[in-house]
Parts: sequence; C-alpha cells; structure tokens
Amino acid sequence: MIALDSTTPATARGPGPAPGRRWQTALVPFAALPALETEWRLLGEEAVEDSPFMSPDFLLPALTHAGPAAPQLLAVREPEGGRLVGLFVLTGAATLSEIWLRPRPVALWRHATQAFALPLLAGSEKEARRTVAAALAWLSERPALAGLEAGALPAASLAARLLEEEARARGLPVQRRPQPDNTRGLNFQPRHLQGAVDRVEIVVERVALRRAVEQLLCLDREENARAILLEDPLLPAFLRGVTRGYARCGRAAVALACEADARAGALVLVGRERAYLWRLFGPDADDPAIEAALAVAASKTLGLPLVAASTRRLAGAGTEPMPTESLSIGLRAEPGSVISRIWSWVG
Repeated sequence: MIALDSTTPATARGPGPAPGRRWQTALVPFAALPALETEWRLLGEEAVEDSPFMSPDFLLPALTHAGPAAPQLLAVREPEGGRLVGLFVLTGAATLSEIWLRPRPVALWRHATQAFALPLLAGSEKEARRTVAAALAWLSERPALAGLEAGALPAASLAARLLEEEARARGLPVQRRPQPDNTRGLNFQPRHLQGAVDRVEIVVERVALRRAVEQLLCLDREENARAILLEDPLLPAFLRGVTRGYARCGRAAVALACEADARAGALVLVGRERAYLWRLFGPDADDPAIEAALAVAASKTLGLPLVAASTRRLAGAGTEPMPTESLSIGLRAEPGSVISRIWSWVG
C-alpha cells in the first residue's frame, strides 16, 4: 500500500465521517502509481460512476504523454483499514508544496483527447459524499490553494452534484456554468444510412486491434486539414498505449468504414454499462452519415449504448450526448494573499 503523507480531520457535519476518525488523503507521486494499480483497478470496478478516462489503462499513458506538465493524483483512503475510495487527477498541484503571496487554484485535469473529467469515487452515494468531503477538507487546509476548478464535468454526474453540495455545506463559494454545446446534431436513424456506408468492420480481437489502430493512424496522416500528428509526434505512442491496455481486458474496439471512398474510423473504449466513442479518424470523419454509420455499427456489435466521448462530439444515430459544465469552488470564504491574512490577524 502506498504510504500517504497527510490525514484529514473528520467533521461532525451531516453524512460525513464520525468525529475523531481521520481520512488518509495525499498526493501520490508519479513513480508510485504502478504500485497503486491493483487497488486502482479495484476502485474502478466498484466506482459509483464509470469513466473510461480514470482507468490506469488510459491515465498511465496519458500522464506519460503529458511529460513534465503531468498532473498528480490525489488519493483518498477510508479511516479504518486504509481502503482506497477516491482518486482525483489534479493539475497545478505543484503549488501545494509552495508558499505563494497570493493563493492559486488547482484544477481537475483532463487530457487533450478527453471530452469530460470525473473523479473516481467508490461505493454508494453516501460513501462517495464522504470521499468528496474528505478531499475538499484536505484541499482547504492548503494555504497555497485559492480554489478548485472542475471543467468539463458531465452535467448529470453524481460527482458534480456532490462537489457542489459539499462545498456549499462548508460555506465555500461555488459557481456552476454550462459549457458551450459543440455537439453536432445527427438526426440520422439506421434506416436512413443505407447507401452511405454499406459495411463497417468492428475489430475487437486483441491482435487484430493492433493492426486496426495502425490503420487509424494512417487515416489521421491523410487528414491534412487537422494534421494532429504533425502537431504532436508523441500522440501515436499514446494512442497505441491506451489501446494496448484496454485490449488486454477486452475493453477496446475499432470501427472502420469498409468503402474505397469512405476513409474514416473510430476508436471505442468499453465501460461497465456503456461504450464510449472516444476518437474519430480520417479525412471523411466529418461526414455526418459516415460518423453515424460507425456509431450505429459499434453500438450494435458491442450490445451497449454508445456515449459520445469524443472532443468532436456527435449526437444521435445511437449515441448518447454528454453535456458538460464547469464548476468553480473557492477553498476559503474570502480568498486573499497570505500577507493580507497575516496583516488582518495582527490587526
């Protein structure tokens, strides 16, 4: 078990932990993450909300891809037994060990390819609430931090509601704003797609997936308009790493349009109760009919509802849109500089 360097005093308020019990809450250094993986996977299996972006199969390649700017994981363990019950991926956490004349915010981190960000919370809603309360209490104790920014939270998520409710219960200022909707409405139904793409191949077998991912990368190279690979030469290694991890447990799929004049494909990550259309590839990926054909075929083959989790989100044709919002939480009632607070104490 990873040794944690801090404990959070419990509060007697509401459904929180009983007085006198202390929650083990601390940042986990990047080098210690592999040792955390077994507990991390167990937490993912029992998490109150499923997120493809909080699996070690996604986050470990993502943190490597982020390089020196990589965020840190805030781990929360229950008071008795030390069971891991929460993980928050934070950026700006370097400020936690520094004294600033004016506090700065920390934020829930998301990779450039993520459409939304969620913390990983174990158990029931009651247990998740206690985990959120422990994390907010720990962050509030850090004088270098002015607030927590949670951008791109799924609007209907339990995590968004618990963060807001627990912050307000502590008297912390909260701002909640819907994010601009960049979802493109696709009103296509499967019967309207005949003739758009006659055949879509869904690849799920582990060895075949490796070849399919290389095909997707080739399609991306063709798409000179976006030229993503030219902008980020490390992206192919990241995509291969994510797919390799998900494929080991049978939780990845590739959808390929099998038409000579339809050069497009999609990478799908499979969760517990739904699949996530994560990323679209190819010069024809902007064609709504082709996008819809890929989505319908993937959902039908996998037997799961398909959530639009791409940063170029789509809606309709068998996909569930995921509206997001941003949440800003002040970690103290009246944020100000350390010097001004000391001056007010002296005065």
